[in-house]
Amino acid sequence: MFIGLGKTLPQIADLPGPSRPGHSAGGTKFMEWEIDLSLHDSTNLYQGFALGYQPAPGVSGSWYNGTIDVDWGDGTTETVNYQDAYSRRGGTNLAYRHQYPSASTYTIKLDFTNAFPTNDTEAFRVLIMGASSTWTLTPDTSAAKRVTKFNSFGNTCRFMNFRSFFSYCTNLVPDPIDTAEIMTGYEDIGWILQTIRDCQKMTKWKSAWFTMEKSPATFGTYSRYWNCWENTYLLEEFEFKNVNLGNCTLGYFDAPSDYVGRDVTNGCKVTWDNVTVNNVQHRSIFYTGGFGRSTNRLHKDSVFRNITINNFSNSPAQLDITAMHGCGMIAAPDEHVVIDHTQWKKADNTPIDVGRTAFNWVPIIKDTAGNTNQNTWEIDLTSDSQWVLTGSYYAGAFYDFRVKAKPNSTVKIIGTANWDITGVTNWGYFQWYAPTGLKWDMDISGWEVWNTVTMNAFMLQSGLTTERYDQALIAWNNNVPASASAQNIRLGTSQYTSGGDAEAARTNLINTHGWTITDGGAV
Repeated sequence: MFIGLGKTLPQIADLPGPSRPGHSAGGTKFMEWEIDLSLHDSTNLYQGFALGYQPAPGVSGSWYNGTIDVDWGDGTTETVNYQDAYSRRGGTNLAYRHQYPSASTYTIKLDFTNAFPTNDTEAFRVLIMGASSTWTLTPDTSAAKRVTKFNSFGNTCRFMNFRSFFSYCTNLVPDPIDTAEIMTGYEDIGWILQTIRDCQKMTKWKSAWFTMEKSPATFGTYSRYWNCWENTYLLEEFEFKNVNLGNCTLGYFDAPSDYVGRDVTNGCKVTWDNVTVNNVQHRSIFYTGGFGRSTNRLHKDSVFRNITINNFSNSPAQLDITAMHGCGMIAAPDEHVVIDHTQWKKADNTPIDVGRTAFNWVPIIKDTAGNTNQNTWEIDLTSDSQWVLTGSYYAGAFYDFRVKAKPNSTVKIIGTANWDITGVTNWGYFQWYAPTGLKWDMDISGWEVWNTVTMNAFMLQSGLTTERYDQALIAWNNNVPASASAQNIRLGTSQYTSGGDAEAARTNLINTHGWTITDGGAV
């Protein structure tokens, strides 16, 4: 478990370390956790932690000053001099271990009152882990099973690095920090990699647990291991709200989290709301950090909304939004399910390029028994920014709307009218797994379909509602350039109104502009 200690509060920055009051007037001053040595290798009576030096990324600095007071919980205390720890323990991990008298339960306390940084870019990291009689620089991650409860972060230091904070703590009781106050430290970075990985008794994780110095706080995420809630089988609620992900360098788009809410009847309620990304350095942020595996079960009220992108440094400047691709969304049979995916946008409201992933994130709706095709859908994709579809992967093809619904049902999709599809060369199979008779209540009247090379598999067994098809035909006829011809516009079972403006528009597109249209004919 890594914990970083960041800079002092601005209003008291001139105070010496021992006088620094921290962020809470009351409560314990200790970082405190409980262990049970009988839970892992009861013949090994060693348990410990490591102190690690944590400068801000890309910043060099000197060591912390001062001392840390350790209470091992068996009547033994120790004062840790940080610089002495570095020289005594050989550098990287600065390990401290303690041999206990028996395989019982103990409470470990760390008091940071007299530890303070030499400048604003430094931080502690604390790795809470097991230790053997022969200490190695490799943590004994299995010994994390001994951690049963986390009581307090204390009130004499502030944290920035939550990397692996509760990682592998399989016996950590649910909701360990409901009342804790956690302050972000260095205001421009914070790590949450693998924070609750393998916490198999954890039921909640909320960003509201963090008492932020700034709102939103700034979080940086690095590598595939940002999927910090992997193997949290009993996770009922995950809230990631009012945070800033900083400069996201996520990669490895094949690694979303597994087993989130797997053993929860109604699935895990996931809330991503008011999340900002300063600088997108890899397109796969939300796929990598999302829940896109069939092993994950999400509650029907899960949302991914108000996602703001300040800047792209990746090339092409794209964002993969497949946050829920392939997972199961749990709802009661015959319930109308609304998926809120609104306001994914650029900060300046300029267009945002989502490649071919605009629909690829859609989960499969299941009832509590695991059956599919039980519900009706409404998907809200409204955004102030225009969504741009380029189909830059899979040879320019756009496909894979994996919707499952009842036969002859209608799926309502909001916010698609002004999408820019001119970069899509081939629509492949837009409606993957579409049931018989499925109708799309979706406004595509603003789509410049005449610039698409082929739409020969856009819709096959499904189609637009008559109202939406009429709307699209009339708009296309009014806006198509005189020289533009469209080959094989395949709209499946879409039917237009006979004898009206829609039929006249369709006839003109075919006879005057040379379009080839395949549909379900007139109503």
